[in-house]
Amino acid sequence: MLGIYISIFIILANILFICAIYSCIKIFPAAMQTVSKKIVQSRTNSTLVGVFSIILVFISAFVNMFACDTTGLAECVAEKLNTSAVTPCLIRSLNVSIEGGLEICPSRGPSCPFPEYFSYSVLLTLLACSVFLQISSIGKLALMLLIQLTFLLLVEWPQVALFDNADLFVTSNAM
Repeated sequence: MLGIYISIFIILANILFICAIYSCIKIFPAAMQTVSKKIVQSRTNSTLVGVFSIILVFISAFVNMFACDTTGLAECVAEKLNTSAVTPCLIRSLNVSIEGGLEICPSRGPSCPFPEYFSYSVLLTLLACSVFLQISSIGKLALMLLIQLTFLLLVEWPQVALFDNADLFVTSNAM
């Protein structure tokens, strides 16, 4: 997780540095000045850099989701306890916490107890997209729809167990 964040931060810092060279043009080499001028003076290039930056922020928002354990809690408990009906009461009786996961179900990765973090991170990405001034309104709308569609496909298909497990833990602990 930290490696991904640091890598994306370095890429974004370099983009910022190259774009900032335009205001201090005499200090830096000619090649860097040329790249900076091409980005700042061209609306197309600055839009592409902005879209690339927003995509990097979006990737950093959800990529760690793939390291989380996606074993279905209800299926695992049903298999281990040889029962067909797994209810929140049964989960509660196992005396487990959302942070610790289930000892009865060995995990293949971290349990990721708060998957809502990924949703909030994507919302921040959408906010970053909406305030970027170089993209037209239609471009912002298309980019935000693409980001949201990608996230929904990830959450509803391969990573759905993260949210289902969290819902089951919350329901069982509320009893």
